Amino acid sequence: MGTPAQGGGGKQPTSFQRVIVPLLHMVSSPEVANSPLGQLVNPILATILDSLDFDALRKCLERLVNFGSIADPNYGAWNKVS
Repeated sequence: MGTPAQGGGGKQPTSFQRVIVPLLHMVSSPEVANSPLGQLVNPILATILDSLDFDALRKCLERLVNFGSIADPNYGAWNKVS
């Protein structure tokens, strides 16, 4: 999974830990579930999950559990400006 590279047509990786985990956390939080948006939580989660490769999602979650942290060790490597 990637996001369009800045200024070009290529792709750069999307950090699972910095994008997907916080998004899932926010959407599934009690603050959202108990708000007027609460009725939209299931459709939002379904849309997110439909747009992700389930096997890739499972592998990312397994790596996080095995690593014991949600820190993204690769974030700085592709995000540095030369």
